[in-house]
Amino acid sequence: MGALTDIQRLLNRALMPLQRRLRLLAGRAVVTGINDQRRRQNLQLKMAGGEVAAGVPRVQNYGHTSVPLTGAEALVLAPGGVRGQLTVVALDDPRNRPTDLTAGDSCLYHHEGHRLLLTRDGRAVLICNTLEVQAAEAITFDTPLASFTGDVAIGGDQTVTGVSHAADHDSGGISGKTHLHGSDGRPV
Repeated sequence: MGALTDIQRLLNRALMPLQRRLRLLAGRAVVTGINDQRRRQNLQLKMAGGEVAAGVPRVQNYGHTSVPLTGAEALVLAPGGVRGQLTVVALDDPRNRPTDLTAGDSCLYHHEGHRLLLTRDGRAVLICNTLEVQAAEAITFDTPLASFTGDVAIGGDQTVTGVSHAADHDSGGISGKTHLHGSDGRPV
């Protein structure tokens, strides 16, 4: 029995560094600070047990970037269990995540409430206070019908290649519906 205990003790001692590294491979943390001025965003994190890790790089998906709020939750990996190599691989902020989606929907959202929702029925719904499009050359809407429920203000010239239909038209303060023309064709 003594030989087995000695073997177990030796085995435990030999495996202890491996066990420690395995425990340190992944963890959860809370974001306490953000530095977004570098090519790769760095975060300050509060780890389990109160450990603070500063300058932790965050891996983000290509083509999309964001700056988390302090208090967001992070999933961190330490390659090889080396804490000096911590990397944030995922962030979540359940305080602000929309919870009213249908299975299969996808949503890009902001903590103030504006969002872009892609639904399973082929709709893209943008909810925001102001939509600003900046196109250096042109904008094309290729659709059989465009509807506007409010006023439309055009700051430049307007070219219509089809027929323009309106209940009335105001040009220079003169109604196209109610003004009269004299025998020479000029408005009266």
